[in-house]
Amino acid sequence: TSLSSREEIEIEMRITLTEGEKRRLIEKEKKERRIARLIQVRSQAREAALSVLTEVRTQKEAKAAELSARIQCEMRSELMKSVRTMRSEEERKKDEGKQVENNKKGTRSSEKVDPSKHVERGMEALKRLKEERRAKQMEKTKNIKRMEKAKREAIKISAPSK
Repeated sequence: TSLSSREEIEIEMRITLTEGEKRRLIEKEKKERRIARLIQVRSQAREAALSVLTEVRTQKEAKAAELSARIQCEMRSELMKSVRTMRSEEERKKDEGKQVENNKKGTRSSEKVDPSKHVERGMEALKRLKEERRAKQMEKTKNIKRMEKAKREAIKISAPSK
């Protein structure tokens, strides 16, 4: 089976062509694997980013809900405080009115009234009134500051972070 040199060259060329084709196929396969790996990594990164984003949104919503609940609770407690103080003031005024009526009934024309005691009582009542007004004003200021702070926190939480 002697082959001519020409036939040998043709066979050799076919072999080298098939080896070249094999090499090209291997390179193409490697490239496809790399692309598939990149696509997989990208999709995993996208999924991770989406899960982090949903977690952040959930936390923001939870904080906002907690803050609004806290604000409502504080507003309720402030309302209850003001109702209690109003009731106690009404009761105190009623008691003072009864005392005034009792004092009027108890004084006789024969008893002498000492004007200095009335002046002292009036001054003390005036001092008490001023103190109460000052305390109310301070309470209002505290409430306003507390509400402003809660409002700023609510705005800070609801504003998208950059």
